[in-house]
Amino acid sequence: MTRWRRHGVLAVVVSFIIALFACGDGRPPAADDWGDLAKPPDPTPLQPCVEGAVQPCKVSIDAKNCFSGEQVCRGGSWGECGRSQFGTGFKTKAAALGTQGACTHNSCNPNCQAFEDEVPPSPLQAAGSAPTPGGPVEGLPQSYIDAGLRASCTNDNQCQFDHHCSSGTCVPWGTGEFVNTAPNADLTVQPICDPDAITVCNRGGVAAPPGVSVIVVSGASESTMGSCSPLTLPDGGPGGTVHSTCTTGQAIPPGGCRQVTGCNVTGGTYLVYANPSGMPGSVTETSCGNNYSVAYNDAECKCLATSVTQALRPVTMFMMLDNSGSMNTTPAPSLWTSTKNALESFFDSTQSNPINFTMRQYGTHGGSNCNDSSCSTANCSNFATTPSPLVGAHIATMKGMLPNSAPGGAGTPHRAAVAGLAKAASDWQTAHPDHKTVAVYISDGAATTYANCGGTNTDINGPVGTAYTTLGVETYTIAMPGASVSLLNSIATAGGTTSFNLTTVPAANLNTAVTNALSSIADAVLTCDVPIPNPAAVDPDDVGAVYLPNGNPPGSTINKVGNAAACTSGNQFYLDNPTTPSNLTICPSTCSTIQGDPNAIIEITGGCAGGYTPQTFTYEYEGDCSAYTGAAVEWMFFSYDSTIPDDANIVFRARTADTIADLSAEAYASLTTATNATEVVPPSAPFDLNAALPNPQRNALQLEITINPTSNGAATPSLTSWDIQFSCTPNE
Repeated sequence: MTRWRRHGVLAVVVSFIIALFACGDGRPPAADDWGDLAKPPDPTPLQPCVEGAVQPCKVSIDAKNCFSGEQVCRGGSWGECGRSQFGTGFKTKAAALGTQGACTHNSCNPNCQAFEDEVPPSPLQAAGSAPTPGGPVEGLPQSYIDAGLRASCTNDNQCQFDHHCSSGTCVPWGTGEFVNTAPNADLTVQPICDPDAITVCNRGGVAAPPGVSVIVVSGASESTMGSCSPLTLPDGGPGGTVHSTCTTGQAIPPGGCRQVTGCNVTGGTYLVYANPSGMPGSVTETSCGNNYSVAYNDAECKCLATSVTQALRPVTMFMMLDNSGSMNTTPAPSLWTSTKNALESFFDSTQSNPINFTMRQYGTHGGSNCNDSSCSTANCSNFATTPSPLVGAHIATMKGMLPNSAPGGAGTPHRAAVAGLAKAASDWQTAHPDHKTVAVYISDGAATTYANCGGTNTDINGPVGTAYTTLGVETYTIAMPGASVSLLNSIATAGGTTSFNLTTVPAANLNTAVTNALSSIADAVLTCDVPIPNPAAVDPDDVGAVYLPNGNPPGSTINKVGNAAACTSGNQFYLDNPTTPSNLTICPSTCSTIQGDPNAIIEITGGCAGGYTPQTFTYEYEGDCSAYTGAAVEWMFFSYDSTIPDDANIVFRARTADTIADLSAEAYASLTTATNATEVVPPSAPFDLNAALPNPQRNALQLEITINPTSNGAATPSLTSWDIQFSCTPNE
């Protein structure tokens, strides 16, 4: 819609003088120059006009053309010279597109003809449809959606769920977007996709420090959203109560997002608010009313309407090593020597660096005796060293736990050792839910004694299976020569993996075989798999990924390839299934870089199934100057009326030819691009076709209109109408 702006008193004086002297040689127009418009009375610009009064006006376009319209009095001042029916935009009419007629608003050019008020049956838009809102927004009661994404918004406090107000509409922030001129941080909360993780973003120009509080509020009304006091209703009455709290663990740079764990949002409807005043870690914000999201009955994400930030989980490995006497009995090199050498090589490799590692052996490692006498799970779960990255002093500590020969004397306590390993890994996983914890059991023990602790396969496998099914702890086994393949297979199967069978490997090759097994385990646990929230609602063609080094924007784009086999040395990822993906996997070369970055963050970007795509329209016009003797068509002016959200645009091009049939052989000339800042080119200040077209003096013109949606495909421009003028210029 055309936006006519009011002028002050001085501007009225200037514009009215321009109106009086707009056409011809600068003299006031004679009475007949006003056409069918009555000559306006002498102006009295220093006196306030009567509210709602209307008077005719003219605005000069060039020496031969002008715009004739009306001025309306608003707020004591005459408005801009515009069309009739002030404020309604371009007029509409029932005539079909392409009908030529005399220019009704260019009284200065008697030879002016126009395809005026070209109005399609419905506004021209990009192809497709609006995507479904993401996260729990779709499943919320309408009252929450209305409160968090208010229609016809005027400020960011009316937009929650990490949205902001753009052209009267709440739209999601893009990856890495922020207001660089904002003097403070500006915290928002994304749609809550995972009850165990809340994503807090910073859209201000200053970093937010770690330790900012996030509160989960129960019993709060949706009318609270937009208020800077989440526990107080807008009328001053009491709001909800604090259900749980958590804090940001890292600084959040401008444009960055961080996942916050430890808040309980399960089992109800809660408002989630970041940075409440007076709580620990509170910071000054540019805007404090846009800090809300909603958790609703554990609603699932419907799609990726906004970017979803995933921090890659650190990997922690617990290893139980069989050091019974039989590990020394194989001819040189012994099983123990091969295992020791392979482990030391693994510790020194860059492949192991990202892994938090600890291990123990049978016997008195860890300060308690894990043997076939006590058969104590508690003893065997006692690891002397805390899991730490395999670098520096920790490598030396681990190597120091490997004597030159296996000490023996502890028997082969399979049942207690495996149960203790599962318990240690499970306890760590419970205390560190952001980690991926795995267990590795290396043994040459036979099955006949069942670890000299009795029991059955079920007894041995039970704790491993529970650790896997309840906490996701995976258990790998390496069967050394002499081991029961069936027993170690059953342990690995219960732990969600497969065993490495080295029982037939010659002694000379055993070092390499153990090294390869450890490398394979590392490859498996260090794969950069990032789950896609509820992927069935996501368009797989639109899924992308961005790597944020050290967790800070701007990030680098990771390019999608077809599958694992297509991975090369570049920044790449692939989907586990091209049509119904559940995971996005970073290719190995990029994965190793990311795993070496302890603060790495991967942002999964993409859109809901649906959304808008560009669409192009063309219209042909053929000017007719037969009513003017000795005159030819000369294309003059173009104006349009549109609504354009955010970073969308409309591109206009045109070409001319002698006839409609000849247009296809001609090249297009660029006219103009309509953006959010130039939604309307009014007929009082039209675009100059005559200057833009290589040959404006040809009868036929084809107008090409390309409607480009926002970069995230979430919104489309609308082109409501346009005007095209030409002049029947006398041949010289």
